[in-house]
Amino acid sequence: MKISFNKTPESPDEIGGLKVNYAPAKRPFSKWRFNLVLLVFLLPFILYILYMVYNYVVVSEAGFVLLKVMTIKTPTDGVVKMLKPVGADVQKGEVVAILKNDFLEDKYKNYSAKLEHNNKDLKETIKNNRDMLQIAKDSYDSKNAEYKRLKKLRDKNLITEHVISNAIVQLKGALLTYTNAKENLENTKLALKETLVDELQVKELKAKLKSLVIISPSTGTVTLNSAKEGELVQEYDELLVIDLHSKPAMEVFLNPKNSRYADIGREVRVIFPDKTVINAIVSNVQMRAVKTPIELNSVLKKAPYSIVLELKLEEKIPKRFMINYLPIKVTFNTLF
Repeated sequence: MKISFNKTPESPDEIGGLKVNYAPAKRPFSKWRFNLVLLVFLLPFILYILYMVYNYVVVSEAGFVLLKVMTIKTPTDGVVKMLKPVGADVQKGEVVAILKNDFLEDKYKNYSAKLEHNNKDLKETIKNNRDMLQIAKDSYDSKNAEYKRLKKLRDKNLITEHVISNAIVQLKGALLTYTNAKENLENTKLALKETLVDELQVKELKAKLKSLVIISPSTGTVTLNSAKEGELVQEYDELLVIDLHSKPAMEVFLNPKNSRYADIGREVRVIFPDKTVINAIVSNVQMRAVKTPIELNSVLKKAPYSIVLELKLEEKIPKRFMINYLPIKVTFNTLF
């Protein structure tokens, strides 16, 4: 048998012309494991490259939804009878709190009763005095006419001086009665005018009692209760805080290195936490840089100061996003 040592192997299992039977590999996936380890090792670099490419195409900055905040304070002392809970949505004109003040209520009832009684008595007295004045005036006019008639008769020597004297006495008495009646009427009218002070007091007390029922001046959400039902509060104490839904604003903190995008009228995209996207435009650029909020800085994006941009939405913001300081993301297209 002739053996050739230069013969080309007919199979991978043949060495030097002799077939060698290899056992099956004990770790057939070792190559895949190596590739997986390599992929895991390179993944941060790949993600960083993708991140740099994305930031080259799209500039993304963080911001907040800002709602106007209204603090409701107590108009006067009282006990909290009703208070809207935190999280409650309130409409304009809706009752958000009710206070109770027994002292004011009793004082109002007393003043009202006193004023009603005085007004009734004074008006009745004025009516009687006017009637008495009219009677006194009629009597005076009658006595005066009689005196003039008798005077003419005396001038003709048809009556004695004694008759004229009696007529003068009666005329003076009628004049005195008329003068007293007129003075009484004026004094009663003056007393009625003085009750205006009591009327003002009653109106003031009524207004205070009305203010104990506190009405929301706008639509919003109760975000803070500084008191609780049954608690005694004093005048001007903070009662509750309402975040108003009218004209919500948005602020985005732009890194100064991206200041070229701080243009009024520039179109942007607002991305909410649930990935909802709403188009907006830059409505204002604040002229003073501010310190960037700590929560907006990250390891990859860190800027000690930011340019604040105010946004105007091109469509109505959904109610679920009416949350003060709700974080948002704002993207600027770098291609135009």
